[in-house]
Amino acid sequence: MSPTGSDWRAVMPEVHAEVDAMAAEGLVRLSWKGRMLPSRAGPYRIRMGAE
Repeated sequence: MSPTGSDWRAVMPEVHAEVDAMAAEGLVRLSWKGRMLPSRAGPYRIRMGAE
């Protein structure tokens, strides 16, 4: 089931938990305005971890 309208907010805690887990495993890296972030905070971009 795909969230629509404001329903997407209900699944964000699950999304954040998965992003945190993937970042901890090195599967993804987080950045904002070209600077790498040590953890998820505020706005961020997600990119592949291993290049």
